[in-house]
Amino acid sequence: VINFHSKWLKEHEDQDFKSIYVSALAWSHMKANKKRSKEHLLDAVLQKDLTDDIKFVFILMNTSKSSDDLEGYHWTLLVLNCDKKSFDHYNSMSPRRGRKDILYDEAQQMANEVLKVLKKNNAGSKFVGWKKKVSKASFPQQGDMDEKMYNQTDFQAQVIDLKPNLACIILVGKDKSWKLDNIGI
Repeated sequence: VINFHSKWLKEHEDQDFKSIYVSALAWSHMKANKKRSKEHLLDAVLQKDLTDDIKFVFILMNTSKSSDDLEGYHWTLLVLNCDKKSFDHYNSMSPRRGRKDILYDEAQQMANEVLKVLKKNNAGSKFVGWKKKVSKASFPQQGDMDEKMYNQTDFQAQVIDLKPNLACIILVGKDKSWKLDNIGI
């Protein structure tokens, strides 16, 4: 569902803000040490699609401990801002006081990997002077207190109901696949 939405965003993007949407599986496969999959999902995409007119690169990151995308319970977003030469990490669920921010550390690990891939692919002067440290973006937090985003809805049942419809649409044919108006939402 997340990759489907990324595809939809790409197809409907503002031409002034061209972006790349890296597969949601790139981080999971990198974390699980699946080198060939990571090269296909991250390295090849950056090498092929990262041109001078790209403004942002969006990398979705799951908390899974393996390449199983169903394992994780929370998603965060790492954004490469090509104009500012910076990385921003969006996480709606910060750790409790005194706890280590593992998800931020993982975002930093992914940012380092992205810079390594770009350097390896001779991305040129566009990536000279990048801030190597990921900044924590100011973002509303989940919770049930007044100052936090209200988060009491379990969307899992809705997503499970949507999966067969999406699969059917995708399998029907390329001319009808990946078009939001075909879903019936």
